[in-house]
Amino acid sequence: MPAIDYDKGVWKRKHPMGLDVYMYVTEPGVFRNAHGAEIDPDLAKEAGFETESLLKERARRERVAEAEAAINDEFSFATERKVVAKLNGYQIVRVRDQLHQVLDPDGNVMTGTALLSKDQAVRIAGKMTSAKKPEPKPEPKVEEGAENAEAE
Repeated sequence: MPAIDYDKGVWKRKHPMGLDVYMYVTEPGVFRNAHGAEIDPDLAKEAGFETESLLKERARRERVAEAEAAINDEFSFATERKVVAKLNGYQIVRVRDQLHQVLDPDGNVMTGTALLSKDQAVRIAGKMTSAKKPEPKPEPKVEEGAENAEAE
């Protein structure tokens, strides 16, 4: 572990036995020796730190960080995308939980930023693939002998 970085903002107390005890301002309740290694809070208390309140703040920050990570996971768009259906080259991709997007055969998002239910995405992809193409008009068939019959 590297030595203490004084530029980060650090509190320093001297233990009665001569040991220097440090705590970064940004890490309340995490006590370190001069080499940066974490040490027992009892040594920090003996050095003059108010360990009870600092350890409570450390526990609070850890729980807030865990809750924030869980919330970010729940609402994140960065989750793994999964193709759940394919229709004539179009893909229905699950973005998260029950929300989907439609991708064209080249992988471009067809639904913009809209997130759809699976049923909506399937309906839209189905409409994209079932668009009727104009059918060529059949040429009129000319029967043999019909030309001669009209001429007579």
